[in-house]
Amino acid sequence: MGRVDSGIQRRVSRRTVVKGTAALGLAGPFLGSRGLLRAVAQDGKTSVVWVSPRGTLEVLDDYAFWVAREMGYFGDMEVELLPAILEATSSSKAVAEGQADMSFVSPGVFSLGVEAGIDLVSVWHQVAQDTFNFAVPKGSGWDEVAKLEGKTIALGDAGWSAITDPMFAQAGVDLGSINYAAAGAAWPQAVAQEQADAALCWEGLRAQWSAQGLEYDYILGKDWSKFPANSFQIRREDFEDESLTELYTNYLRGWAMGLEFGYLNPRAATQITMNA
Repeated sequence: MGRVDSGIQRRVSRRTVVKGTAALGLAGPFLGSRGLLRAVAQDGKTSVVWVSPRGTLEVLDDYAFWVAREMGYFGDMEVELLPAILEATSSSKAVAEGQADMSFVSPGVFSLGVEAGIDLVSVWHQVAQDTFNFAVPKGSGWDEVAKLEGKTIALGDAGWSAITDPMFAQAGVDLGSINYAAAGAAWPQAVAQEQADAALCWEGLRAQWSAQGLEYDYILGKDWSKFPANSFQIRREDFEDESLTELYTNYLRGWAMGLEFGYLNPRAATQITMNA
């Protein structure tokens, strides 16, 4: 692994990344010419760079990381969290090409990467239920996925169909009847603006969208889907390297401890995340 490009701090706060990204007008910082992160994982055996699949750090979804860092659960290892761009496989590619150490993608996107020859291994899972949902107009009466057949679905990126296609197939929906609208960062507003009938959402976004004035009804994946949520992936060569087992085990233990903290004290976890 190479060192982080000069001028980029080894430790950077969530707000620093968010502000820097907004100032540059980018979906995520450190973007390369092919839409990949320029920042690379650090030298040595004591650092882990985790790349988010969401294109932003301005979310509560990653609270376990910020809590673990704040409370010292990662010990003395150097840790970093970076946003990728919205393109579905960008975080997987970043790990495969050595620009980060660990990705966090859905089962559908992970399988898409495997089919494309991205040699990653899923090493840890934190939610054993589907956390993806569909946001639909309030009062529409669309209370099951089967009712979305023939509808237009808003996505942040066309590649997100790797998430939704398996959900529709599981519900017996004819995939050929589904129309996708790749709306980029504006996809949350697509339903409210009547540009789509429904929008892909996930658990961490529901309260956030409501706070932003987006009032939708939701078809919750956890109520019907048999799929699990995202998992954590690393390079196969790292998985097979016994010298890295302790590093990754301790890192993931930190995440688990952050999750437990949030379960016991959600208000404190929220405050830590928003202040990070």
